[in-house]
Amino acid sequence: MFWDQAMGNERYQDQLHPSHNTRYSDSSFYDEVCIYCGETDRVPGGWGNLKYPCAKEPEERRVARLLEASQSFKDSIESK
Repeated sequence: MFWDQAMGNERYQDQLHPSHNTRYSDSSFYDEVCIYCGETDRVPGGWGNLKYPCAKEPEERRVARLLEASQSFKDSIESK
């Protein structure tokens, strides 16, 4: 597990964690499914396991996502 996967899951309690890449499902049990790990939003009215970090997110995508988040954070600090 990487540091970004272990950090505060409470941050994404009511939303999709950005490590997932979802598609709409044709199942009647859930609406979205992650194309990497297969987790779904099976919980009615919630994100199910999609609110937690994706264990199978490709390394290249994870690094790019974290670098983008770091840059956004730096930009927000510098603009103050």
